Amino acid sequence: MRECLQKEKTKMAAVKRAIFYDQSHRREVQEKLNILNVDKILILATSLNMVEHIIEALNLPKKYEVINIEDISSKEEIEIARRQRLKEGKHVIPVPVFEIKKVFQATLLIQ
Repeated sequence: MRECLQKEKTKMAAVKRAIFYDQSHRREVQEKLNILNVDKILILATSLNMVEHIIEALNLPKKYEVINIEDISSKEEIEIARRQRLKEGKHVIPVPVFEIKKVFQATLLIQ
């Protein structure tokens, strides 16, 4: 999906894709999740509202845990990621892989 978001021509198109606005895209992802029999999912979002849109669109369970980026990354790491986003246009999330593994024991959302 990351490739799809990066290929969108406008920010609005990327947002719509990220929240599964398009029904055929939504069905495709739902089918894949069913095939994979996923019992946990990590949703990275910029707001709780975005998380709720994604949960609703994909018919995911409404029970989840929110972990704010400030709880697992330093102010310096967040600022570096913010600069990379602005300067290079990359969507950078300042979360070490081991940190995700450590806390990813249930449905996890990072906003």
